[in-house]
Formats: sequence, structure tokens, C-alpha cells
Amino acid sequence: MTLLRCQVVIPADNADPADVVVNNWGFIAIPHDAGTWAEIKAMLKGFYDAWSSHRSSLYVWENTRIKAYDMDAPKPRVPLHDESLGLVASAGTTSLPQEVALCLSFQAAKGSGLNQRRRRGRVYLGPFVTNTNQGTTGRPDSTFHTAIVTAAQTLLNTSNTSAGVAWCVISEATGAPIANGVDNGWVDNAWDIQRRRGNEASSRLLFTTVI
Repeated sequence: MTLLRCQVVIPADNADPADVVVNNWGFIAIPHDAGTWAEIKAMLKGFYDAWSSHRSSLYVWENTRIKAYDMDAPKPRVPLHDESLGLVASAGTTSLPQEVALCLSFQAAKGSGLNQRRRRGRVYLGPFVTNTNQGTTGRPDSTFHTAIVTAAQTLLNTSNTSAGVAWCVISEATGAPIANGVDNGWVDNAWDIQRRRGNEASSRLLFTTVI
């Protein structure tokens, strides 16, 4: 079994490589087996497509790719696997600012003497459509919030019943990558901001002193 980092790479509709969204996932699996890639792909496709109606129309979700890296390989690592994730297109027609994200947090089981901070992971999801924001509270809409949690629960259930693929947290805090199986997770009802996802200005309005 090998520790794999799987990147889900979501392109923007402007085709600018600087605007892609990248989510990093960890799995323990057999790396050179066709069944491994099929299973990981199905897990991640199922997760993202479970909330397709909430995804921003500013991103070309159907062109999303999955790239897998062997964490035991020397840097710079080259992908072991690179293919389309096969996501459905966004059903949304509007968009929140691109830097608005929702954090999916997950962790390995707690244990005495363990540094739990190194056993936690997170993925910043998004961008999203405007109706994912509850206008009167400024928080994620409850239906949307539940859809993300349900998708994560399904991913964890699938991992727990799989014979060959296990969702894990990757830690490189001590040097060599270490994997810990995901035991549970959560999604807070508050937005996060990923500033690197924000748009560059495309125009500028000026004001000046009039004499």
C-alpha cells in the first residue's frame, strides 16, 4: 500500500492557470492498480457531484482533473496518474466572490500521547453560487451546509468499507510523510476566505481634485 496525495484541479472559465482551484486529498491505496484509480475517482466524483447545484458558474467543473502523487517518491514528484474526474457541469448561473470558501475539516481518532494537530486535515471548498449564502445571517444556507456534510459522510462510509482505498490525513511535520486514517470530521456554519482565489482587477475608476 502507498500513501497518495490526490489533487482535484478545478479550472476557471477564463482559462487562466493562476485562477485554478486545487483541493488536496490523501489516500492509502495500491498505486499501480486500475481498480485503485477507479475507486478513488468514484469517491471524489461522488463527493463533488453531490453538491453540483451549489457550484459557481465561473468554474468549468466538467473539466476538473485528478492528479495522484506517490508521497514516498523524491521531490519534485511527478504524477502517477492524471485524468478527468468526470464531474457534471455547474447547475448554477450566479456566483459569490471567488475567494469565499467553506472549510471541510477532518481528523484521525484521538489517542493519549498523540499530537492531534498533526492528525487533522482540511479542504477549502468552492467557489459557490449566491444562494448558498443565507442573506439575513450572512452564513452558509442550511440546506447547502447539510449537503456538504452528507457528501463527506458518504465519502467516509465508502472509504471505511473499501478493501483497497482508505481516506487519510497526510502530515509532513516531522519530515517523511505520515498517514493517519480519517475517523470523523465537521463543517462549521461560517465562511472562510481564500484570498489567493480572488479576481485580479479588470478595470479602475478614478477620482481626483478638481480645480
